[in-house]
Amino acid sequence: MLSAALGLAYLLLETRVIFHGADISWEEPLLGEAGVEICILLVCALVSTALFPRVAPVVLATNVFAGAALVCGALALGVLVNPVVSGEPIGGSAFWNVLLLAYAAPAALSAALANVARRRSRLRLAQASSIAAILLVFGYATLETRRFFQGPVIGWDLPTSDTEYYAYSAVWLMLGLALLAYGVWRMSKEARLASAFFVIVTTLKVFVFDLAGLEGALRALSFLGLGAALIGVGLVYQRVVFARPQPLTS
Repeated sequence: MLSAALGLAYLLLETRVIFHGADISWEEPLLGEAGVEICILLVCALVSTALFPRVAPVVLATNVFAGAALVCGALALGVLVNPVVSGEPIGGSAFWNVLLLAYAAPAALSAALANVARRRSRLRLAQASSIAAILLVFGYATLETRRFFQGPVIGWDLPTSDTEYYAYSAVWLMLGLALLAYGVWRMSKEARLASAFFVIVTTLKVFVFDLAGLEGALRALSFLGLGAALIGVGLVYQRVVFARPQPLTS
């Protein structure tokens, strides 16, 4: 247990050295740094869950790793180093940038941890990891959309166009439909629940914000697109997810 803690501390401090150089005294972490540290915690939790699912000290260490990743993700990626709040520029291209490291990579690792934990009958860990993966994908998609429209700096105080507001609805809805298709194809309840999250968030945004905030063609497109998507989702659930098995004929 002590050796694992020391090894983890070494990895986290080395990460800080990579981003800050020789002086690693306390200062606000960078977005990429926070993403790497969260990925390290998730990898530790993933490996320990996969290899030692029944060893009590390792199970405790796994919970610590996963819990630390969840707390760090919520505080750091949600508030402290979130580029909308911090104003930290996002270098690179519109889609190949540090957001991949900070949000997409932890999302993939959280989904992998949820899958392994479910196979090892660690249901609470699986549920928490699934929720984390959904929120990270949501954050990644939203921030990438803002990066596309705003450029490297995406602070909350920058003006937002009607086209950008509409794009959020379109991106969230497309993600929801893609997750639904994957969930039906792979018979994955978790993917269907993630799809429901994105569809519900999109529906709330359209009715709460787009109804009053958008004007003209964009408002019409927002409602027409959502209506068509909801009809499609209903048909998929009626004909595929909730379909009754056909009786066998002799």
